[in-house]
Amino acid sequence: MPSSQLSADPELDLVLERVVDVPRALVWRAWTEPEHLVKWFCPLPFVMSALIGLADVPGGTKYTAIARHGDVAARQTHEQMGFHAGWGKALDQLVEHAKAGHFGSAR
Repeated sequence: MPSSQLSADPELDLVLERVVDVPRALVWRAWTEPEHLVKWFCPLPFVMSALIGLADVPGGTKYTAIARHGDVAARQTHEQMGFHAGWGKALDQLVEHAKAGHFGSAR
């Protein structure tokens, strides 16, 4: 989904948005191919509900992640647990994984 089509509820959702210098196609593969997802994102048994938006921009890919929560308390708990630092680190790992050539070329 293009990041311009993403909308977040500030009371319930947490948003991480950053431009990364990795092609959008590789970021998409990192999210959609399990063999790559396990290399950079959280281990089981954690589960999540999120919207991910990707857009080509000068300098790379605009990456927007919106973590959905069922109530304000869950959102606050997730934020206090370190949403931005944790998801930011996961994105750093995605970028490192992509730059290391694990995907071959962007499709």
